[in-house]
Amino acid sequence: MRVLSTAPVRSVALLGTGAQALAHARVLAELGEVRALHVVGRTTAQADAFAERLAAELGSVELTAHGHLADALRTAQAVVTLTTSLRPVLPDQQPAGLLVVGVGAFTPQMAELPPALLRARRVVVDALDGARHEAGDLIQAAVVWSGVTELVDHLDARPEGGAAPVFKTVGHAAWDLAAAHVAQRMLTTS
Repeated sequence: MRVLSTAPVRSVALLGTGAQALAHARVLAELGEVRALHVVGRTTAQADAFAERLAAELGSVELTAHGHLADALRTAQAVVTLTTSLRPVLPDQQPAGLLVVGVGAFTPQMAELPPALLRARRVVVDALDGARHEAGDLIQAAVVWSGVTELVDHLDARPEGGAAPVFKTVGHAAWDLAAAHVAQRMLTTS
C-alpha cells in the first residue's frame, strides 16, 4: 500500500470475512500504519462476527463492521476485495485517491472489480503471466494487456499524480518463496 497509494493509508475497507480477510486484517494491524479497518460481509451478521472475533486481537486498530459498502468506503483510503465473487463487488466509480486492491478473485470465472473501473485506472499486477491466465476481473473486462504494469516495473517508475491504481494480485511463486525464506530465518534466529 505504501508504494501504490497516492497518500498514506490509515483506513482500509475489507470486503470479505473469510480466511483471506482474516489474514489481511492481522497483517495490516501488525504493520502499524493502518488505524481503522472497515469490514463488509455478505451479511451484516458475518461482518459483526468477524469484527467481534478480531476486536481484542487487533488492539489499537479500530475495527468496524458495516452492513453497506458505501458506509465502509466513506473514510477509507484503500479497499481490499477478498471474495470469491463471480460478479463485481465494487461500483464502477470510485474516488481517484482510493487505492483498490483485488485479492480474492483468482480464476477466469471470478470477478470482483468492475470493467469500467479497470478501464479508468492504471492497472498494476503482481505477475503478468499469472494475471493473464487467472485474473478473471481483467480477463472479463478485456483489458489491454500492454497497458497493464507488473509491480516490479511500477516500483522502478512510479507515476506521480493522477488516480491511485488498481492492484490485482493472483499470487506468485516468488512471493511464496520469499515468505518461506523469511519464516525460515525467523525460526533459526529465535
